[in-house]
Amino acid sequence: MNLIPFLICFPFVVAIFMYLIRNNKIRNGVAYASLVVIMATVVWLLVDFISHGAQGTPILIENELTELVILIAEVGLMFLVVYQCFVHRKYLISLLSIVQT
Repeated sequence: MNLIPFLICFPFVVAIFMYLIRNNKIRNGVAYASLVVIMATVVWLLVDFISHGAQGTPILIENELTELVILIAEVGLMFLVVYQCFVHRKYLISLLSIVQT
């Protein structure tokens, strides 16, 4: 059941590589290849989930410190998005970011 951490980390790693690649053709190839990998992993996760009786499994242990760090990061990102929206005069997007948080 190591597929869920992979689905969390893999797009992040691909995003770093895509930031470093300047050639658009290579960047498009990396995007399509990572798309195929992510879709195949999701299908694999779905088949694994159904084959084990469709029962959920605990992924993380609840921890107050972890939840606090995630909350602080989420609020910080919300402020960053709102600031960027006001700089670029996209007020509706800033409202949606505030509501979502």
